[in-house]
Order: sequence, then structure tokens, then C-alpha cells
Amino acid sequence: MLDKLAWRKMKYVLLFALVVFLSYRARYAQIDDALIYARYINNALWGNGFVFNLGEKVNGLTSPLFCYLLFAVSWMLHGNIILASVLISAIFLFLASVLAERMVPVAGFLIASVGYFYVQVGMETALFLFMLILTVTLCREEKYNWLPSVLALLVLTRFEGGMMLLVVCAHLFRRRRWPALSSFLPPLAIAAGFLLLNYRVYGQILPSSTTAKIGQGLSGALGPWPTAFFGMAWQLDKDFKPTIYFVFAVVALAFIGVKRLRGTVLNETVLPFCALLLAFYVLLNIPGYRWYFAPFIFFGLVYGAEGIPRSRVGYSVAAVVIAAVALTNVFVVQRFNETPETDYRVLAEWLNRNTPQEATIEAVETGRLGYYCSHRYIFDIMGLTTPKNADHVTHGDWVSWVAEDKPDYIVMHTPALKWERAALKDPLYEQTPFLYRGVYVLRRKPGLQPGNP
Repeated sequence: MLDKLAWRKMKYVLLFALVVFLSYRARYAQIDDALIYARYINNALWGNGFVFNLGEKVNGLTSPLFCYLLFAVSWMLHGNIILASVLISAIFLFLASVLAERMVPVAGFLIASVGYFYVQVGMETALFLFMLILTVTLCREEKYNWLPSVLALLVLTRFEGGMMLLVVCAHLFRRRRWPALSSFLPPLAIAAGFLLLNYRVYGQILPSSTTAKIGQGLSGALGPWPTAFFGMAWQLDKDFKPTIYFVFAVVALAFIGVKRLRGTVLNETVLPFCALLLAFYVLLNIPGYRWYFAPFIFFGLVYGAEGIPRSRVGYSVAAVVIAAVALTNVFVVQRFNETPETDYRVLAEWLNRNTPQEATIEAVETGRLGYYCSHRYIFDIMGLTTPKNADHVTHGDWVSWVAEDKPDYIVMHTPALKWERAALKDPLYEQTPFLYRGVYVLRRKPGLQPGNP
């Protein structure tokens, strides 16, 4: 008994060490949307409220719970938002891996070895996965009185968590088991507090970024219906191509795992949830941003672990493969710190040095640009933080933003993205000397104002 207990402790120590080390390697891998959150947090820490542009109350916080947590941890770390985001990601990925390991042996190590989860630093991905597997664990262990509060927090982590809420309700109905009435009081208080806060601060209930992404899907901006979700799966290539052998093995084992778990709570909750979530993304043609694939990959790894042959040889081979995958991903996640995505920091430094502080800037991707140009007014062509542009995108209008926003500077790509092309046809703008790795800047010609060419 002592040996088993000692092994269990050692197992979690190894799991913790693996998560911490890979999180450290990926600490600067923030994707653009992550730094949209970071700009909101930075403004809030300086007493300017949860806003993207100073004085403009636009709710672009797709994950309210994550943002509140990030604000609290950043405040405790004296404003170090990047470190706070790494810590939150590492803690919740570790906890999610622990619950997966408790549920299916080896699952936690499979999850912790995959670099994909680490390069979501700054996003709510790890928190969302933890809340999902915590919900499944509570159902499995029949701790039903905790479910209302956990589900409320799950939905506040990502609104797609509502799919799990539906699945859990069906699960409880089948079993004729219900949480005590008193257990609904905390989630009602959480929901009421969130809605009142949102309405008071922003004058609306749902984040504008949520409706903007639905609008992108409806417009076919990133792929005609119903291809947008899977049409962006190419983004996963650099995450998984270096360990493609691992992907094929997990997919094959996952089918075995699903069969072995027939009739279990895991199958009764996870499979319907994944089906509903996939239907939501595909039917609304929502663009497949990389972090949207996380629940499918996470639970696929859980099922893959269940499919491993239950023998000393099976687990020995699994250990060797996990070690190989983890070692490979040490270098994979490091590369995300050195990708061309860091161009926006170079661009921001140039804009800070060479443009007036009061100048307005417009771009398709505003996260890194906005974070490193922290006090500049940034227009978002795609509408995540500029709601009227989201309406234009929804209606397939890629032109009106130039005349309406009248930015002083416009960030462009080579070749120009379809959302940027209207700026090339506008005689008011000319190219600046800045050109770096396919990113350049247009400026409004000196002495000319919109409407006076």
C-alpha cells in the first residue's frame, strides 16, 4: 500500500515537473488574441477600467472568468501580466492533467507532453479544459451538489461550455438524480453578478467579440459555409507535424478507448459534448481558431490512453513514446517564441518612435500591436474590439471601414489581406518606410483629410 502511495506521489511530481518545464519554454508564445486580453488587463491595472481603447467601453472579453482571474494574479505580481498568464496556464493544465490521470492511467502524461496546449499561453484554454474535466469527474463520482456552481463557472470561462450544461442536464435526467435546491444559490448569484456587472460597465450582456466571431462565420470571411472551422485546421500543422507518428497512434487507440468505455459516464458526457460543440462550430461556420480544437484534442488523448494495451509492454512503449514526444515539444514550443508573429512587437516599437502619440492606427490583428502600443487608439478591421466593423464583416463589407474610421496609419500585409485591400485603393494613403517580414504601414498623406483628396 505504501509503495502504491509513494508511486502516486512520484507520478504527480513528474507530471508537475513536465508541465512547469514546457510552460517555461513557451512563456513568450502569446497568440494575438491573448494580448487583446492583456491590453484590457493592463488598462484595468492602471485604473482605466476593462477597456481596449481608453474611454471607450467595448466588451471584447470572450472569457470573463479567465480575465477576472488574470487581473487578480497580475495585480498580485505587480502588473506582470505575461508571468501571470503563464502561471495560470501552467496551474490549470497541471490540474486538468491530474484529473485526466485519475480518470484514465497515462492520460495525464499524454496531455502534459503535447506542445499544443502550452502555446495557448495567455488564453483561457487550460482553464476551460480543467472546468470541463472537473465537470465530468463530478458526474462520475456522483458529487452532484457541486455541479451547478462548476457549470456556472464553466460557462463564464467560455460560453460554449453551455453545451456541457445541456449534456449534464440530460445525464441527470436519465439517472433521476438532482442537486439539492440549495446548491443552485451560488451559481444564481454568480450569474446575476456577472450580468449586472456587464450591463453596468458596458451597457450590454454578451461580449462584442463573441458576436463578431459569429458574424465572421455567417459572412464566410474565413471560408464558405460550412468549411470555416476545418478550413483553418492547417494552423495545427506546426504543433503536431513534428510528432505525426504520435497523432496516428492516438487516433487509432482512441477508437479502442471509446469501445472499452461503452456505458460509462465518460462516454455519456464527453461524446455528446464534443458532438454538440462540433455542430455549433460547423453549423455557424465559426472560424477554427487554434484554441477551439483544444477540447477535442484533450479528450482524444484521454481516450487514446484508455486504448493502450493493459500490459507491462503496452505501458512501457507508452512511456518511451511520451518521453520522445515531450523532448520533441521542448523545441517545438520554443520556436513559437521566435515566429514571425513577433513582427508586431517590432512594428509597435517603430510606431511608438515615429508617429504622434495621438495618431490612430488600424489593423486586422490588434492584440500584439495594441499591447505594445499600449496608449494608442487602435481600430480593429475585423471588429473584435470595434463593433461597427464586426457588423460590416457580417454583411461582407470590406470597404466602409477606411472612410468611416479615418485612421492615421494602417497596418498592411504583403500580399494585402482581402480585408485590407480597400486601403490600397484610397488616394489619401501612402506607404511609409517601415517594411519588415511582409508587414508594412500606410499613412495618411500630410495635409490631406478624408473627403479632400
